[in-house]
Amino acid sequence: MISTTDNVMELIEEHGGKLGNFKSSPYYKEFDTIIDQWESNIAQITETLEILLVVQGKWKYLESIFRGQPDISKQLPTEDATFKRANTLFKAEMERINKDRNALRALLIKNFLQLL
Repeated sequence: MISTTDNVMELIEEHGGKLGNFKSSPYYKEFDTIIDQWESNIAQITETLEILLVVQGKWKYLESIFRGQPDISKQLPTEDATFKRANTLFKAEMERINKDRNALRALLIKNFLQLL
């Protein structure tokens, strides 16, 4: 992934604290739009990471079922086809995120949360 989620969450917390300091500054009004946008971005990144971790956990569980047991595709052909489509899409998104390695650009893509 981008980095370990612990590192990303630590950075998010650090940046959130800095934004809080900016908001208490007498110069906040000059930069309120920018500061508010960054707060929104940080909240969206946090939400996306949390959902991505849930999806990743479910994907790992399903992968062990559909890839670990060769006869499962015969027993559950519809579910296997659904997993294959989701697997292809999930892997492509993980490769895209790994290639970019920037949380803002990689996670705040339009419709990414709906895709997850």
